Amino acid sequence: MIRKDRQVTDRDLQRQILDSADVMRIGMVVDGAPYVVPVSFGYTWEGDLPVLYAHGAKVGKKVEGLADGSRVCVEFDRFIRYDQLRHGITARYQSLIGMGQVTEVADVEEKAAALSVLCAHCGYKLFDPAACGSLTGTKVWRIDLDELTGKQNLRALE
Repeated sequence: MIRKDRQVTDRDLQRQILDSADVMRIGMVVDGAPYVVPVSFGYTWEGDLPVLYAHGAKVGKKVEGLADGSRVCVEFDRFIRYDQLRHGITARYQSLIGMGQVTEVADVEEKAAALSVLCAHCGYKLFDPAACGSLTGTKVWRIDLDELTGKQNLRALE
């Protein structure tokens, strides 16, 4: 990272950025080509890094790219605003980028628990995925990160 003064290494601050993010972008390889898809997500914090959860249909490019054991890159961001400075324009933002490995959650109880985490992050803490009729028709993936880096530019106007 070139701008070390913008680096976010504090895990509590990274957690705050995750809490404020509405979308997780997952970068993967499908048919030998890069593919990025925006998804709703939820997470739990296990040890030093978050465990991420995403869901989707049973077929499609995302399913192909998220095969068990695949390595993925995830991105989260919070754009705040643009500011004009004496020497140009800058963006005020916070962002995280992580790398990790994907596992499909197949067990129905684990799948419902993962979807509960996802629903809670999306503002539906009382929704019960176990009672949802589409649970069996939904794929759920767990992403175990082994790396998470962050960057922000929140400095006051110069």
